[in-house]
Amino acid sequence: MTSSSRLEGAASAAPSIVIPKGAGLGQIDRMEAAAYEAIDNVQDPDTASALLDQVTVAEHAVRLAKVSEEREQRWRGLRLRAERRYGELLGSAQRGGDRKSDQVRGTNLKGAERFAQHQARKVADVPADVFESYVTENPKPNRTGLLRATTATAPRPKKKTKEITPSDAYDGLRQRAKDVRSLPSDQRPRWTERDVDLVDTVLTHLLKRRPKYSGKRLRELGPKRGVGPQPRLADLQYRMMQLTSILESVDVADYDLADPDEVSEFHDDLVELQLWMDRSIALASARLDDATLERKIAKLRDGTGRTSAEQQTAATLAAKLERRRRENRLAS
Repeated sequence: MTSSSRLEGAASAAPSIVIPKGAGLGQIDRMEAAAYEAIDNVQDPDTASALLDQVTVAEHAVRLAKVSEEREQRWRGLRLRAERRYGELLGSAQRGGDRKSDQVRGTNLKGAERFAQHQARKVADVPADVFESYVTENPKPNRTGLLRATTATAPRPKKKTKEITPSDAYDGLRQRAKDVRSLPSDQRPRWTERDVDLVDTVLTHLLKRRPKYSGKRLRELGPKRGVGPQPRLADLQYRMMQLTSILESVDVADYDLADPDEVSEFHDDLVELQLWMDRSIALASARLDDATLERKIAKLRDGTGRTSAEQQTAATLAAKLERRRRENRLAS
């Protein structure tokens, strides 16, 4: 087989991840889900290389479309995932470069291809927990930042003489502003380190966002896939969290729901998803002992850090678990 036919065969084996100009949000999100699945399922380096090329082009298309920052962030992460999978399938480089693999393939690698393989192997060497943390939390993940995050040392914490609570910081800033306003402009003091600490504490408290559950679970589940007593369950949970990560950033209000037929079909799809959720929750709940179920109900009813909509959803789930708990007691 010639070099060109081999590459053409790899490209044809790779699934089509294409985002045409003017694509809608629905098409972009479907391509994202397809890319996740393709990356998980690819099994040979040539197909992985072709897939990486497609994901790279699609990621550029999403950035040019300027649909949303979160989608751009996820597609940047997808490109890194595709490159990581390519590096995993390549395996370790042979001594003296890739001469052995070149002989097997019947062709010598060009410099650009050797460099691409070298970079892919470096991405594949990043520990799974570090990789998942970086691609899910960094607003603009890229290879350079990933490799830097792997080797960077943790910053030394700023030394503070006394812990400042948000309420103390707020009161301190109000008093500081009052004192400054009472002085003539030529006598007003410069900012002190304590002033900076007060502002930093208040802003951190006000702007701190509740971390996404899916990002945390993806980091936890990544190392469990394919190993342990329940590898299939861990793989299912990982795919569920990938889907959850997509859905967390979707606002249905961004979509055009004007056509009655399309809205009806959309509603039917949501109902099917809800039915699957209900069946799965019922099955999992039946396996939980009463004490564990009680702890889950209490956790759902704790509204700390949740928005009002999230609290309402959690309360609905808690009510369902409570009913299931009573049914289990009656059946026992």
